[in-house]
Amino acid sequence: TFRYALLPFSGPVEDKPLFRLAEEFHHPLTACAVQSAARTDAGPKLGSFLSVDNDQIVVSALRPEGAGCGIRIFNPTGRDQRFVALWGRKLLSAERTTLAEGTGAEIPIEEGYRFSDTIGASKVATFRVRFVP
Repeated sequence: TFRYALLPFSGPVEDKPLFRLAEEFHHPLTACAVQSAARTDAGPKLGSFLSVDNDQIVVSALRPEGAGCGIRIFNPTGRDQRFVALWGRKLLSAERTTLAEGTGAEIPIEEGYRFSDTIGASKVATFRVRFVP
């Protein structure tokens, strides 16, 4: 047996998040319940560990890394894509690293929980974030 999906659409294919939708179909996320301390700061009260506001880009990897984590984001489109990454924990720092995960450029933290960047057309970008203890 096998599974398949049909996704009818009209208009230019580059305007559709087809790659992300295919990934979600083939590799659905598994949710799990976690206990959390009550929040006393201005951070998000409910939500995801990580959310990205641009449905044209794909979070292709997320892994623990010391006091933070590494994230790899892929832009399958033919145009540069701007995005905002919103974290469920307060950020101490964020940087764009090399694909080999070497030290890269520091990225400004916005409102303590987010950073934004642009990924070039058909490019992969790797980031490292550190969380406030």
